[in-house]
Amino acid sequence: MSKEIKARITVACVTDQFSCDRIINAGKKISDISGSELHVLSVMNPRMQNSSQALEYLFSVSKRNGAVMNVLYSDRPLKRIVDYIRENRVGHVVTGLPGDNVSLLYDLYMRFPEIVFFSVGKNGEISPVSSGTLSDPDPAKSLEEERS
Repeated sequence: MSKEIKARITVACVTDQFSCDRIINAGKKISDISGSELHVLSVMNPRMQNSSQALEYLFSVSKRNGAVMNVLYSDRPLKRIVDYIRENRVGHVVTGLPGDNVSLLYDLYMRFPEIVFFSVGKNGEISPVSSGTLSDPDPAKSLEEERS
């Protein structure tokens, strides 16, 4: 009996901001380079008002990039993102830049040393976060090193 091997997934983590389209577009580049499926994940706080217009826009950007977009609601966004990563075969995670020293992204990066993280700057530049550095601005090179 043969066991089907599920391809790894690239997850683009977004909020409900129009500017998160750059994260989805960067996720598409990473998924193309790695040969993985692209998922877009947004975890919203159910007690806060969210921008439905921005989420609709991000759904359309996701669709254009061939991605599945999931909008989840939780009072504990870090836990929900961690659960999503564990429940799926995630190999790469693409995020925006951490906003400050207490950003949940730092905790996320530390929980999954086996996953390659990329951050996307305001102008769309992609930087790997693996090993706690932002030193290599070439995602193709990072993915090639990962395959070696």
